[in-house]
Amino acid sequence: MKNIVLTGMMGAGKSTISEKLAQKLAGFIAIDADKVIEYQENLSISKIFAQKGENYFRDLETQVIKKIFTKTNLIVALGGGAFECEENREFLLENGIVIYLEAEPQTLFERIKNSTNRPLLKEGFGEDRIVQILSAREKNYRLAHFSIKTDNKSTDEIVQEIVGLIGHVQ
Repeated sequence: MKNIVLTGMMGAGKSTISEKLAQKLAGFIAIDADKVIEYQENLSISKIFAQKGENYFRDLETQVIKKIFTKTNLIVALGGGAFECEENREFLLENGIVIYLEAEPQTLFERIKNSTNRPLLKEGFGEDRIVQILSAREKNYRLAHFSIKTDNKSTDEIVQEIVGLIGHVQ
């Protein structure tokens, strides 16, 4: 089976859902693309942004995604902006099953408001900033094979929904 890819905004639950989904699907392993980048660079994402810039980070992100995809039976949690890059998007849509974890801006804000490691939220943090980022990204997120609304759902409910969806494409 193809790798499963979770995309969506920061706070959508990609990392949490990937872990829970891996527990549910025999033989699958969860991989967080941002954690791979942090490990490889020995720096946090926010420090990579601050010290080396967003362009450097985005190039690195593309390399890491392609490296991850040399393996199979993975559930890959992408960084929120990874699906913005056309090269990444085309590669992931062709080589994986891409699922957009969708949430309302208010939900996203509530989930991440106490997080200090989100580089795009450092300045002008607030629900308005989330709306702004989501507005810019939504057209690309909508290109995913599937979309799941995560508002007011438990992680178990979301995992069950994904299992139901991917059962049809195996």
